[in-house]
Amino acid sequence: MDSKILAAAALIGGLALSAPAHAETTITLSGSGNAQNLALYEKLVALYNSQSEGVTVEWIGGPRETSEFQQQLLRDRMVGAELPDVVLFTGPLLQVLRENDMAVPLDAHIAADADWKAQFSPSVTSPGMLGGKTYGLAYGVSMPVVLFNSQLVSQAGGDPEALPRDWPGILDLAKKIDGIAPNIVGGFFEYDNGVGFSWLVLLESFGGAVMDAADENFTFQGSEGLKALQLLRDFANGGQARADMTRDQARQAFGAGGIGVFVSMSSLIPRYEEAAGGKFKVVSVPLPLAEGKGRVPGSAVIGATLARDPEAQQAAFDFMKFMAGPEGQAALAATTGYAPTNSVAMEQSETLKDILAGRGNAHSYLENLDALSGWYIVPGENGLRIADMFIQHLQGVATLKATPEEALASMEEEARALLKR
Repeated sequence: MDSKILAAAALIGGLALSAPAHAETTITLSGSGNAQNLALYEKLVALYNSQSEGVTVEWIGGPRETSEFQQQLLRDRMVGAELPDVVLFTGPLLQVLRENDMAVPLDAHIAADADWKAQFSPSVTSPGMLGGKTYGLAYGVSMPVVLFNSQLVSQAGGDPEALPRDWPGILDLAKKIDGIAPNIVGGFFEYDNGVGFSWLVLLESFGGAVMDAADENFTFQGSEGLKALQLLRDFANGGQARADMTRDQARQAFGAGGIGVFVSMSSLIPRYEEAAGGKFKVVSVPLPLAEGKGRVPGSAVIGATLARDPEAQQAAFDFMKFMAGPEGQAALAATTGYAPTNSVAMEQSETLKDILAGRGNAHSYLENLDALSGWYIVPGENGLRIADMFIQHLQGVATLKATPEEALASMEEEARALLKR
């Protein structure tokens, strides 16, 4: 491993978790995530506290699952319990916090920061924007990318060093790979990636949106939605239909060498590389986007503040800035598979540059960072039911049990009915 990466990891891992004695303001931080993420949050608090003057961040822990974290926060609010000043999470929890008047907009703090544009790229704020306001800052992100099994690419007559970067070329290669052997799936697109995320990926990559800016009317039923479902049908014809697998089964199959072209998440690339071992090389290209309007939804690690006290709000904002700055971004890249979100920090930090240079597939997500968007769910009580409905219809297209036209019409009809309830 590169010496600078080791140095960054050692710096994060070797810090004491005590707060400076001179602190005057204390804010609390809680979050959800796997053991690696929770440990990273705790160590970032120590790094920040070792530098901060007048503010201490207290890490109070958190659950593994975001759904459990959501229930905990809503329950605490209902009974009047004290809420954390800063929360960190992945998934569409931000929408829930906004709907329940818990997350505090950050726009005034950003506008008052004279150096904001010089320190932070738009990709830090874009995943945390809802209804035209910024409710969270993105610290790290996992983005959809197109992955290839280099061995199968070569067997199909392709060049792993010159991969296609548009859908026609990618799908043509998938169909060639699909003909290699009965147990090899040419192409697979994850269609059941939690809480309607896969539908967002398909739709927004063509420039579409689930609802209008006011969150009042569905807009996915147009040409962008049809193109999105036609793409999924093309993957079905490239082998996916005869090997219907869940997301986790497909991920295992790709790591074992059974899928040639796989649309999956960037944070999992290290896992796939480890699973592939010496059998094949994992190579990738960015998710193709409609020129001028395509977007890439990301599963981002979002930081938001629930603090109502102005002093605590400012302290929370400063800590979240630190996480999205050069030191915080280097710590994330050194210890997780998430991509940093702040392209400005990537230019400022030599350590971060070296870490990313050592990742052969980093280009496949960094190239789309400027097109990053958030994880959107339909607002209201039936938002999760609508997201589950989307997944069911995507499965119908992915297994060739429904045409794109049939699925799109049913999705619109059912979404409208659920929204009215």
